[in-house]
Amino acid sequence: MRRILVIKMTALGDVVAALPHMEQICRTYAGGEIWLLTSPEAKGLFLHHPFFRVKTINRDSFFGKEGVLPTIQWVRSMEFDRIFDLQGNKVSHRICKWSKCPERIGTQPNPAYTKSAPGKWVRTIKQNVSQRLNMTLEAGGIPPATQPGPLYTSAEDIQAAERFMSLHELEEKRFAVVHAGSSPEWLSKRWPRENFAQLVEMFELFGIPCVVTGSHVEQDLNRYITENAGVNATGVLSLRQLYILAREALFAVSNDSAPMHLFSQAGIPVFAFFGPTNYRWSHGFGQIANVIKSDLECSQCFKPECPPGKKHACMRSLTPELVLGKIIERLGESGKIVKNGE
Repeated sequence: MRRILVIKMTALGDVVAALPHMEQICRTYAGGEIWLLTSPEAKGLFLHHPFFRVKTINRDSFFGKEGVLPTIQWVRSMEFDRIFDLQGNKVSHRICKWSKCPERIGTQPNPAYTKSAPGKWVRTIKQNVSQRLNMTLEAGGIPPATQPGPLYTSAEDIQAAERFMSLHELEEKRFAVVHAGSSPEWLSKRWPRENFAQLVEMFELFGIPCVVTGSHVEQDLNRYITENAGVNATGVLSLRQLYILAREALFAVSNDSAPMHLFSQAGIPVFAFFGPTNYRWSHGFGQIANVIKSDLECSQCFKPECPPGKKHACMRSLTPELVLGKIIERLGESGKIVKNGE
């Protein structure tokens, strides 16, 4: 029986974006012992995973509990046959280098690996993260991921999502999910809240209620957006339950965020806003045609806060009318969106 380690341990959105590639590895080594090394924040995503055994790491500590050094010691003691490093940062390089594992596959050439995807992995190239991770799989002899990755859930998760739909009288494929938040460290990624509120009201005219999602940090934001229309689901559903809900939705609208990737894995159209970040790099799995982006010269600045003089122009240039038009263009031809009374 082979013992495999998969490393993916940074931001929650990055972990979710790698679900298709993790699934490919798990299917390939289904008869073996497969471990995932990830962040504590992501552990809950894998509670019901049929293949993964999960180990968490505190990347901000070297000596402390679950710190880098104890993790390296644990990896060495496990005597893994293969490591797939889907992370590719300094911490994962250290882990691979000192692992004693005979086969170590990484995202780009590095002395820590025995095999890797060719060429340097940089965010400025016109390559989505999914493409790079597929190249990493292929370097290890595994076929590329072509379908969204499943998020494994429990019967309780399904019941919670169904109760929510019943409570708010949501019909299958007749509602949308909306996420107006982003990382608090990346406020520049957010489409203006007044635009979200207006868009939610617009979709009410089409008979499509919007479920506005988020955690407690988006409480005030979501309260503002749903003042006149929409269902405020702040803090109501776990990420696994939100995934189940999203699978029943017609489409999603989101900022560049972890929920954007979660909605993409649910297999629905995800209309995502991109201003300060690179949409080619970060768009959700299979969602390039649904990107809503700014073409202003100052966009893709990679600045967490917009300079005062720019007045968040890259996001404010994307009006609710423009967004509505994009969504109708993509979904209206199939008859999925028809204004009430028409």
